[in-house]
Amino acid sequence: MVKNRLFFGYALFLSLVCFWSLVCQVASAQNISNKGKDFWLGYGNHQRGYNLNNQEMVLYITSDVNTKGKIEIPGLNYSSDFTVTANSISQVMVPKEAYLDGEGLYKSGIHVTAEKPVVIYAHIYDRNVSGATLVLPTNVLGKEYYSLNYKQVSNQDTSFSYFFVVAIEDSTEVQITPSANTYGGQDAGKSFTVKLNKGEIYQVLGEKLGSERIDLGGGRSTRNYKGADLTGSIIQSVGTTTQPCKKIAVFSGSGKIGIGCESEGIGSSDNLFQQVYPTTAWGKKTITIPLASRNYDVIRIVKSNPAAVVKLNGNVVTFSNSLYYEFPSQQVNVIESDLPVQVVQYAVTQGKGINCSSYSENAGDPEMIFLNPVEQNIDRITVYSADAYLIIRHFINVVIETSAAQGFTLDGISQASQFRLVPGDPGYSYAQLSVSAGVHTLAAPKGFNAVAYGFGGAESYGYSAGANVKGQLLKAVNKLTGLTVSSGCTYQPLKFSVNLLYEVNKLTWDLNNGEATEEVSYSAPETTFTENGKTYFVYSLAKDVVYDKAQDYNIEITAEKTMSDGCGTSESILIDFSVYDPPEPSFSVSAACEDTEVQFSDETDGKGRVAKTWLWNFGDGKISDEQNPKHVYEASGTYTVTLTVTTDSGCSSITSAPLTVTIYKKPTPGFSVSGNCADQKVVFTDLSVSEEGNIVQWAWDFGDGTTDTLLSGTPREHVYPAGTYSVKLTVLTDKGCKHDVLQNVEISPSPVADFSLPGICSFDNAQFTNLSTIADHTEPSFQYEWDFGDVASGALNRSTQRDPQHRYSIPGEYTATLTVTSGKGCLTTVSKTFIVNGSNPVPDFEVPNYDRLCSRNEVVFINKSSVSIGRITRLEWTFSDPDGNTKVVADDNPEPGKEQRVLFPEFTAPDSKVYTVSLKAFSGGVCVREKSGSFTLLAMPKVTFEAPGDVCQESGPLQLVAEQETAFLGSSTFSGDGITSSGIFDPGKAGPGAHDITFTFTRANGCPDALTRTIIVNPSPSVSAGEDVKIREGTFTQLLAHSDADIVSYEWTPSEGLSRNDIANPIASPFDNTTYTLKVTNSRGCINYSRVTVTVDKYPVIPNVFTPNGDGTNDKWNIKYLVRYSNATVDVFNRYGNRVYQSRGYAEPWDGTFNGTALPAGAYYYIIDPKNGMGPYKGNINIIR
Repeated sequence: MVKNRLFFGYALFLSLVCFWSLVCQVASAQNISNKGKDFWLGYGNHQRGYNLNNQEMVLYITSDVNTKGKIEIPGLNYSSDFTVTANSISQVMVPKEAYLDGEGLYKSGIHVTAEKPVVIYAHIYDRNVSGATLVLPTNVLGKEYYSLNYKQVSNQDTSFSYFFVVAIEDSTEVQITPSANTYGGQDAGKSFTVKLNKGEIYQVLGEKLGSERIDLGGGRSTRNYKGADLTGSIIQSVGTTTQPCKKIAVFSGSGKIGIGCESEGIGSSDNLFQQVYPTTAWGKKTITIPLASRNYDVIRIVKSNPAAVVKLNGNVVTFSNSLYYEFPSQQVNVIESDLPVQVVQYAVTQGKGINCSSYSENAGDPEMIFLNPVEQNIDRITVYSADAYLIIRHFINVVIETSAAQGFTLDGISQASQFRLVPGDPGYSYAQLSVSAGVHTLAAPKGFNAVAYGFGGAESYGYSAGANVKGQLLKAVNKLTGLTVSSGCTYQPLKFSVNLLYEVNKLTWDLNNGEATEEVSYSAPETTFTENGKTYFVYSLAKDVVYDKAQDYNIEITAEKTMSDGCGTSESILIDFSVYDPPEPSFSVSAACEDTEVQFSDETDGKGRVAKTWLWNFGDGKISDEQNPKHVYEASGTYTVTLTVTTDSGCSSITSAPLTVTIYKKPTPGFSVSGNCADQKVVFTDLSVSEEGNIVQWAWDFGDGTTDTLLSGTPREHVYPAGTYSVKLTVLTDKGCKHDVLQNVEISPSPVADFSLPGICSFDNAQFTNLSTIADHTEPSFQYEWDFGDVASGALNRSTQRDPQHRYSIPGEYTATLTVTSGKGCLTTVSKTFIVNGSNPVPDFEVPNYDRLCSRNEVVFINKSSVSIGRITRLEWTFSDPDGNTKVVADDNPEPGKEQRVLFPEFTAPDSKVYTVSLKAFSGGVCVREKSGSFTLLAMPKVTFEAPGDVCQESGPLQLVAEQETAFLGSSTFSGDGITSSGIFDPGKAGPGAHDITFTFTRANGCPDALTRTIIVNPSPSVSAGEDVKIREGTFTQLLAHSDADIVSYEWTPSEGLSRNDIANPIASPFDNTTYTLKVTNSRGCINYSRVTVTVDKYPVIPNVFTPNGDGTNDKWNIKYLVRYSNATVDVFNRYGNRVYQSRGYAEPWDGTFNGTALPAGAYYYIIDPKNGMGPYKGNINIIR
């Protein structure tokens, strides 16, 4: 592999950089993106700041490079450092002391500076009240703004439409013309001026317009809190006699607002927070994309010049208030104007549908997003999809030129399939991309517009993902290329000019390049042009400017105007201008071969920037603009290759030093084929040659799925079935060059040689029968060659007949061989060994169980026949019954010990029958002997057995009945699950399911008969009467029995105390302790039982008198039922409060004594606690003696 890192000097660069016109593209004018190093903003108004003060403000800071910076709030003496890792997000919380809660002046401007350019998003949120904005750097800021808000209706008081202005320089005068009365007392349409120093903020709140009660019916109501909409308020930086107009930053929104139909209450509301674009950044064409997952959006088109003619989807629209046109939308829209306009997209309140309909799946809440016109596009941006607060779905809408949609990526992954053509404008395409929370990188070969947004329950956020704010201020032309550029390159001369909205007498140029400031006087502008209805005056710097260091330069141009224009007679213009080192091109490539792809690998050093374009000259008249192209050289030879690279900074490299690439000739492969028969070796012989280099590898593909790679050209053997095969040989040289050749090889089928063997003895002529076949059915073209293996027969040992005969004179083993040749020359040989048998076979057989052959069973005859030499070739069996009927069975493949099974007709009478058998054994065609014998078959019994129907598992044992129909002596038995040998079947022991029961009767002669019947045992139903329960006397409980689903009847016993006795869950209220038994019956008639006990806590029956006088009547204080409560306590006190009796439990009633001494008659006081939750009981007990 060869690598190149040599470079020519800049003198050569001028002549080479535009050699190929396809890469000499005209760059855009000086553009200023939302990426920057200096930012000013404020902590916008939020309704929660008036009561809970729970709102938070966070800054999301990202960059494509590693950098660090500082956040300062000078008026609060606050400072905090931050660091950013490339392509990630750093979050910085803003102190609540910076919150803007009222109308008036604040010293809480937030200043963010960074060492290298960053992108900032600001987010203000509290639980489900959240809003976010893209923050613009100070070099994007302007001097004139319109506040953009919405009709102020909220579900909470102290919700204001607002805007605020931030000064970035001292002595900044701002003229404010509110479009509506303000909360601080300013009148609509009346201008007032405020003077601000650097970092100061002036906030304006729309006045409160009261509230209205909304009746929702059913005694429910809500309120809509209303305020003034400040849309259209004008904020202008104005000059004085001593100070020019200065740039300002403006933000607008709402502390909390609902958007949608108000008739049933505005519903959930959210704050709005957006930085306003200066009117100089507005555009003429905007495409709106519906917010994903929403029913509809609201669109406002705002114009600063009432004369603007605006078209919506090709139709001119009428502005009722000369300021904005508003409409609900559920579709993609194309908005075009002859003068610049600003388009705003609003997300509506959760649950709101178009035309005052309800849309329950409309998760999310109001949001305001300032859409960028298609002119203000950007080709790469890192965006943050915020998860605060409780955002559950995140999206990014993208609009891009259709020609560039295929190259759009999200986090490096192509999204081409997600794009759809914009209706009515197919030159543009759009996508609604669903993404996760976190950092995402968007990139495309051309600029695009994007909006990042997300929704949760009554929650939302949304903001422009990025913008390239095109202006007409500074124009820089690279003198080497003639291209207009947005940044410079080291050591490449630049020509500067400025486009101003006024004429000047003098410009002072401070280029910050180490050279002295230049004052240039002008008698007239170099030229003029009109853009967006404004006239620009062009002034150039005569000398070329060269920067020798790659860094960001702060160019300051001070203009002395020919007359005051409302911003004074002078203006200081600050411009950030970046200078980059050009890339150092380098690449690697390996030597290759003709007609083969050569891989070129770019290894350019971009000097910290991303390479964007590549121009390759392959030295054969062909070029490429791919980064890592593949190229095919059509002929061998030596070629000179160069590469030119341009980065995203616009800097192009000097063309790389030429690199020589050698292209070698390919080898010439070839091979020959020997053999063409299936299932036989086919030999492939290599014939390949190479003019350059040596062949080092031979790769064979035999066309049947098998391959082989060799390091030599050795002949290869392969075996195929019949067919035609495309065989490929690929050869590789030591130069890395490959070439292949393809050749069709036809493989003819081979015969399948076969013949039948004769079964003969020495007295027979052996007949050989050909059985050979071939796949193509060309058997008539076969040629035959027989060798009978009988050398002693001389010339008679061979034959070319198809089906020859041969006479073997001596018994013994011989091998016959047949060779068959097809019409295409493919031959196959087969050999078979056989025996010429002896001439005297000996027939014999054996009958097992000869003395007990039951007529129902097969009779087995075992072959015992033999011959002195060879084998028995055939057996003939002849069977005869007593009635003279015969049956002949032949066996042409007999083997010693082989069984011949014969089934004779079954009979039950007489007791037996005698049969005869004759066996002929053959050892050839004419060699045969015979043997005869007899055997006796025994009569069979016959039984009957009928099983009962289905039975239940709980049924008791039952006797099964079976018998034999004949009167033979013998024995019988039953077998199976759950049955005794005498036939008693127990369903409970057998268990649920199907059970096979067999009855067997065996005659005294040993012949049995048996019948099997199936008995189905149905399971007893599952039932539980429930857990035992305890109730108090006089109360009730429900019995919670549960059972199988197919229960058809319930029966409770006893039925006393039950609401019903025929349902599963009756109400039980027994008088005393009762055990209930539940009987259930299922659909099969099977039953089961379960019991439950209801214990009744009886109230003690407490007598108020007893007579312990020893007469055996009422001698003790018997308290009925108290004995049931073993933990009960009884305390008795005399009239003085002294305890005279105490017990735990009451197994032994009180006898009216204390410590064994009888107490006097009288009244006593008792306390009885049964400890069952029903006591205690208190009262008097009287002892009468």
